[in-house]
Amino acid sequence: MNFIEESIFRILFIINHKNKIKFTHMINNVTLIGSGNLATQIGIAFKQSKITINQVYSKDVKNAKKLSKKLKCKFTNKIKEIEIKELGIICIKDDYISKIADKIPNKPIVHTSGSTNINTLNKFKKHGVIYPIQTLNKNKKANFTKIPICVEANTKLFEKELNVLCKKISNNVINVKSNKRLNIHIAAVMCNNFTNQIINRAEHILKKQNLSFEILLPIIDETFKKIQNPKTRLQKTGPAIRKDYKIIKKHIEELEGLDKKIYNIISKQIMSDE
Repeated sequence: MNFIEESIFRILFIINHKNKIKFTHMINNVTLIGSGNLATQIGIAFKQSKITINQVYSKDVKNAKKLSKKLKCKFTNKIKEIEIKELGIICIKDDYISKIADKIPNKPIVHTSGSTNINTLNKFKKHGVIYPIQTLNKNKKANFTKIPICVEANTKLFEKELNVLCKKISNNVINVKSNKRLNIHIAAVMCNNFTNQIINRAEHILKKQNLSFEILLPIIDETFKKIQNPKTRLQKTGPAIRKDYKIIKKHIEELEGLDKKIYNIISKQIMSDE
């Protein structure tokens, strides 16, 4: 330690001792437990922000090796070889979080699930959640600066550490408790997965009539433009908002299977919202 470094250390020690300030530990090294879409994209984002990726774990050694090559780090497919230096990030299916957590050493750990309670990681002295609100694909680069990240931790100090870490990759980091995060995930599923499924069903209906899905693209485009504008987000058109029961009945009679029920339920909900 040179003279300048020693002087700075002494000043910080005096300030800390006098004011009892707790300096937030900077997390600079993470281990990824998982190699899927989220693990890939969050790993790339952290690496680009100068966070060291220590290791990648995946039960599939090929996937572990492939991601480790991208992130220039170690890899393993053996749980007993998982090495966590500063933070472990569990990026696997919700059903397996508690199972793998039982086999990991007591090191600082977080999971990335929207719906899994923080208490799932109670065995760890320092535990928490970092949940990015975004649909991700390992083959499509994600712009994490625009992705909201929900943070939760079992202590205020660890919460600060996770905030500092996540703010290195995102401009929108919010502290959210498990129950609210669960509701955020439900809302995200509805606006992302359900919307996607309804659009797929619309394409299916057109295909049965030998019609191109392309004819719907302008109306889909206009719909999503309106959604992004708070002034037009709640504007609705169509048979349900007009309470055009004859047209609704005609549409339902034309549909088959679950499409009948979906059309009917959503139409009823649109009418009840008014």
